[in-house]
Amino acid sequence: MMKDFDVTYVGLLDILGFKELALRNNHQELIKIYDLFDKVVKRGLTLFKESFQNDEFKPRVDSIKINSLTISDSLILWTENTKFHHFINLVVTIRAILSEAMRCGIPLRGTIVVGPISVREEKLNSNTENIKLTCFGKSIVDAYTLSEKQNWSGCIITKECIERYQMSFEELKLRPSKYTNDQIDKSLSLSSLENKKLLRKYLVPLKDGKLAEEYVINWVNELNPKMEELSIRNSFVKYNKSVDDWRVEMKIRNTIAFANDCT
Repeated sequence: MMKDFDVTYVGLLDILGFKELALRNNHQELIKIYDLFDKVVKRGLTLFKESFQNDEFKPRVDSIKINSLTISDSLILWTENTKFHHFINLVVTIRAILSEAMRCGIPLRGTIVVGPISVREEKLNSNTENIKLTCFGKSIVDAYTLSEKQNWSGCIITKECIERYQMSFEELKLRPSKYTNDQIDKSLSLSSLENKKLLRKYLVPLKDGKLAEEYVINWVNELNPKMEELSIRNSFVKYNKSVDDWRVEMKIRNTIAFANDCT
């Protein structure tokens, strides 16, 4: 299988404190944490749609609309193209993953960018069952670079993504439709996405001490009940993670400040 996307939406989420997870838990415990993270991702990809199978509720994978790949501490997600509904699907999916992961003690940090990505999957002929999977592109580099600059648990949406969405949104209004432009504006405009608390502008704290005004995913309002300061702190320390470093404390404080600002 070979797929090349010249321009599409790409999201990258990193597990904060992954080194601590790997060093402070044995491999069997790490497997359990990753199995939990896998469930979190699947619930986010299916937007919490479940079906009852073999005496238990399982995510309805037939409803997944976003591509994904987990490599070590990074989750890469991408859409098929830059049509307006793909952007919304990615934002809603990452919003669900961020909030559920925080609740499960796996805080994440990431970025959504727009750019190229390529995927290669090959089954190798050998005496054992081997799969060679490759994923690469400038979009991954861009997302990783911007994610590394952030000093919190959250997700930036780049200006290029917002501009691309607005462009596809304006194109939508030019097409014949049974809906009026006013109706489309109320449901799909950037301001309507803000009113629905899917995203918002925020002064994102960076590691160099500066603040950058960016659009970010409003993952706090996905939580029910709302996550309080103690719950956020517990998420950062769960699974034997250490918070004895002032750099970790700053991430916690900045995440709490964002959560409080979203009320």
